[in-house]
Amino acid sequence: MSKQIKTILIPNATGPTNIGDQAMLEVLVKLLYESYPQAKLILHSSDVALYKKVPSYVLKNALYHEVAFADTRFISRLRKLVTLFWYLMKIAVFNTPPIKKDLDTSLSGIVSDYFKADMIVFVGGGYLRSQTGLTQIINATMQLVHLLLAQKSKAITIVAPISFGPYAQGWLEALSAQVLLRCDLVSLREEFSYNKLKDRKSKSVILSSDHALLLDKASSQKKGTFRIGVTLRQWLSPKKQKDFENNVYSAIKKFARTHSIEVLPIVQVHGEKYGTQDKSICLKLREKLLANGIRVLPIKTVTTVSEGKKIYSSLDMLLGMRMHSNIIAATQGIPFVAISYEYKTEGIATQLGLKDYVIKIEDVTSTRLEKLLEKGYSNRTTIKSKMNSNLQLIQTEQKRLWTTIFKQFKTVI
Repeated sequence: MSKQIKTILIPNATGPTNIGDQAMLEVLVKLLYESYPQAKLILHSSDVALYKKVPSYVLKNALYHEVAFADTRFISRLRKLVTLFWYLMKIAVFNTPPIKKDLDTSLSGIVSDYFKADMIVFVGGGYLRSQTGLTQIINATMQLVHLLLAQKSKAITIVAPISFGPYAQGWLEALSAQVLLRCDLVSLREEFSYNKLKDRKSKSVILSSDHALLLDKASSQKKGTFRIGVTLRQWLSPKKQKDFENNVYSAIKKFARTHSIEVLPIVQVHGEKYGTQDKSICLKLREKLLANGIRVLPIKTVTTVSEGKKIYSSLDMLLGMRMHSNIIAATQGIPFVAISYEYKTEGIATQLGLKDYVIKIEDVTSTRLEKLLEKGYSNRTTIKSKMNSNLQLIQTEQKRLWTTIFKQFKTVI
């Protein structure tokens, strides 16, 4: 006997410190409410206290956040982790929903939401990946826990557009693929990820696009001097990172001395407690440029998606290392030059017709980057026209695709 979708769980949202992830979440929530206007929506997220607006959905700590970050004392973390994995072993054998004696209060309410939901939708992103090190393995494993719990419930499980990999450990990539493909539908946001999974003979895999590409356009800001925005992040070892930042600084300095421009450093991810260093990198860049007589505006820290749209719409061009800074800029009609640290950046740029305006982080020198900035500057009118045309097609196709997907899952058995 089938029933209507009445309760929907999004179990893996990143909190407001990451505006790119919030952009994907905002679009997903809108799509769900359009398809299921009467449904109750439950959102599990990190940093729930930082949400500025009173949301229309029930908001709780995500399971991973509750275990690892809600109480950072070692004993508390260990107790919650052991309790959770003991429960997972029991559920694997008996396939029963949680009861209070199995989990402490902080975990039982979170886990029980998986079993109350008629549909579980994982928000898109780049979370199924790993680098070297034990911490990375633990992080990747905890991401799989969310998927395993969803699959043990009777809910429909859908994964909104994600990137798959890269993984530093082959065994972990194989395990992640095996777990992921048990979902009812898995969508990948670029060709590379899609090709890694489609060959595993699963009918549940589709190629889609990053949901942030469906953001609407803010009203344009009035511009004067040509303004180039910059987003950077920590990615390399300290020595290589320092060399990389110096090359970026030198390229911008050369470009600024050729053209009458102003530079706007932008902090898009501001989760310092999670190790992000965007702000300190922007501060160093600003100080160096100011010391050389380059016009640099005060740093802008993006705290909401709507604020981000306004900031990016005030630009004439973006030099973006944060992938979602490029995406949000594109939705506002702003051309970009991208620094790629993983294949997802090339994948998104290719969809927008801008693959010739991407440079891999390992290929960055001051000369190469300055030449690419010059190329973007010279061709900005053509870039903008091509990008807007491709974006319009993506938005039309993806809105139709996700309306059809959710229509297909109007009921659950």
